[in-house]
Amino acid sequence: MRFSLILATLVFALFFMFEPRLPNYFSSHARAIILNSLISKTQANRSLNPQQYWETREFYYPGVFYVFKDGLTDQNIADFESQTMLNLKRANTFPILVYSSTKLHSYESLVNTNQLLDLVNLPDATLLYEDGETKIMKNNGLTYIFFIKPYSELMVTNGFIYTKEEILKNYQFWFGVSVITE
Repeated sequence: MRFSLILATLVFALFFMFEPRLPNYFSSHARAIILNSLISKTQANRSLNPQQYWETREFYYPGVFYVFKDGLTDQNIADFESQTMLNLKRANTFPILVYSSTKLHSYESLVNTNQLLDLVNLPDATLLYEDGETKIMKNNGLTYIFFIKPYSELMVTNGFIYTKEEILKNYQFWFGVSVITE
């Protein structure tokens, strides 16, 4: 009996040490390290690395991805807007992903413009980083990440490839927005 208890404790301790998402679930400090790393690297490299962005989203706080190869439902998008208080401009967009968790909400779509203001009303927040395709902003414990990248970067980032030519001929860019609660 004592051996079983020691073994169970050891397995739990090892799981906690080596499961990269678990500490972030319990520790705001661990989440802050991940988010600050993304922001710092973006500032240093003068560009948002989409693979690090995906990794940050995946490890920041456990949640659910809603991915629809033929587009998201209006309810998925309405839920994102109500949870984040952002107003998306959905004309000429093809929504492909929503991520939802207690601490991080994210939306992505294929778009035919490379201008953020054509896609979303930006919040009144302090600008932490800006370049031609990315804005990172902060306000009242919320961090906002907005970006527009060429569609080719989406394919490299997660292997997600649209094969329907009628969709691809209309959308050359990948638009993403995340709202992160600290």
